[in-house]
Amino acid sequence: MKTTENQIQCAIVEWLRLKSIGGKFRFFHIPNGGSRHPAEAARLKKAGVMPGVPDLCIVLDGGRTIWIEVKTATGMSSKAQADWGSWLIFKDHASHIARNVYDVEEIMKPHLEGK
Repeated sequence: MKTTENQIQCAIVEWLRLKSIGGKFRFFHIPNGGSRHPAEAARLKKAGVMPGVPDLCIVLDGGRTIWIEVKTATGMSSKAQADWGSWLIFKDHASHIARNVYDVEEIMKPHLEGK
């Protein structure tokens, strides 16, 4: 059985919850994906839902953020996701694709060392 993006993201969120104890950082999920009734999709679009925004945002000290797009081992970014990732990097934010918890551990390692 293949591992889904949702399963990967849930494992990442579990790891982030453990590591964020004590306020080292905070994180949140941006629920932009999924299938919705057309009326609900229209309401959310009007409220600011944007295609391609990464799945997770990690907020660090000093106004720094790390944006994570979760993908399966073979998953590919959409054009909207690639555009957001490039724009975030252009604006000096960290933007990464994570395919498993280990990717996030490596991304977060410099921010957790010595803390």
